[in-house]
Amino acid sequence: MAQYLNKVQLIGRLGRDPESMTTSSGKTLTKLNIATTDYWNDSASNERRERTEWHSVITWEKTAQFVKNYLSKGNLVYVEGSLRSREYTDQNGNKRKIFEINANTVLLLQGDRKESRDYSSKDSRDDGFKDDMSPEDDIQEDDDVIPF
Repeated sequence: MAQYLNKVQLIGRLGRDPESMTTSSGKTLTKLNIATTDYWNDSASNERRERTEWHSVITWEKTAQFVKNYLSKGNLVYVEGSLRSREYTDQNGNKRKIFEINANTVLLLQGDRKESRDYSSKDSRDDGFKDDMSPEDDIQEDDDVIPF
């Protein structure tokens, strides 16, 4: 019997403050923008390259309340959940399909870059993770690119 896995784990920085709302059925929903950056050395030019990916994250109920109350732009977070797709019609009548992470776990690893305070416990973060993100000033927010 085949078994399937739909699991996403990310460590990245919030690109803007979380957006919170309540659905028509009364459930709390919070949307996040998370940036992850990959770095590598180009073998042809021997130059350091980088690529930033933006991830749309949705949280519900208690996780959404935590996100709303404690997270803000620039925070370093760990997100775990599943990948979901959804379709919608944009303002011009075009059908669009987007992929979002439906998060069931969100952990604050570190506050804003301007803070030197580490919110993670020493025991839980003794994994050698090095925060290699570019400065938050380099993060470009373009609502046309991020489908929120």
